[in-house]
Amino acid sequence: MKNYKCSIKELNNIYDIFLGISDNIVSSPNIAVGSIGVYSLFNESILASLNRIQSINLCCDNGCFVDAFTLVRKYRDDLLQYIFISRIMDDMMKFDDEKYPISSIKNLTSIDFINIIEKKLNDSLDISNKTANEIAVEQWRKGKLDGKEKYGDLKKVFSTTKYIKKLIEDPTIDELFNKYLRDTWFKINDTLNDYVHGNGYDYIVDNYSSNNMKEKKELLIRTIIDITSIILSFIILEKPNLIQSTEYVDYLDAGLIPPDGCQYFIMSTVLEYINEFFPKINENLLFFLEENNKYGMKLLRSDY
Repeated sequence: MKNYKCSIKELNNIYDIFLGISDNIVSSPNIAVGSIGVYSLFNESILASLNRIQSINLCCDNGCFVDAFTLVRKYRDDLLQYIFISRIMDDMMKFDDEKYPISSIKNLTSIDFINIIEKKLNDSLDISNKTANEIAVEQWRKGKLDGKEKYGDLKKVFSTTKYIKKLIEDPTIDELFNKYLRDTWFKINDTLNDYVHGNGYDYIVDNYSSNNMKEKKELLIRTIIDITSIILSFIILEKPNLIQSTEYVDYLDAGLIPPDGCQYFIMSTVLEYINEFFPKINENLLFFLEENNKYGMKLLRSDY
């Protein structure tokens, strides 16, 4: 995707972060087998969000702040939806050891292995084995949820409340959300709902009035920064490889031995962002994420 320069510096920095994340997704997409066959999730949501950042920047430049905040809500919802769908697809491809005992069978033969894989594949293709979330994701991937599916109103699965509910099934993400992010999340919700639903005269005229332009712009920037901080926090725990620096691969591509530990380095854009803004949400947030991300990615400036 062509690099784009926003007139608002903070939006430009966020754009660069997700441009890097988009590139990393291309090399490690989600693949799942379901009742609709084999399907994938690449960087579509991230690319759409990059264009949305451009649109938000344009609305701000033209003083259309109601439109800008409406797009900010879409920015939040789509990125959270991506993390939710990625989680569902990852869960679908896991091997429950009770049902598919690859690791528990002593002296596992190649025939045993093939039989287990075949059973997992057949179960994945059978829609009767699916949860409501899994059916909804498969129908979403087919193209559209219209609320009239024979499996029920699958649209109800696709809401930010349901996304959060699913993510916090993981005890570590539950602690992340409830200990570090909850207050910021609900503050964002209140701001976005006011603008999207027109909860007051000011939330209508803000789309054309030139009054308090500076204050409205500052509120929008703070809101999108807080949203980005929450999304990145989830990504760091769910899919930390998406923020990985290219340094390790660059050395290998050049036929050189990578420096020890550089596989744990993260993109410089992410490093600078999280060290500037995460402490503003909670002074201990970065330390929690560094201690609990599953690949041991180095998040603190002092690590470099």
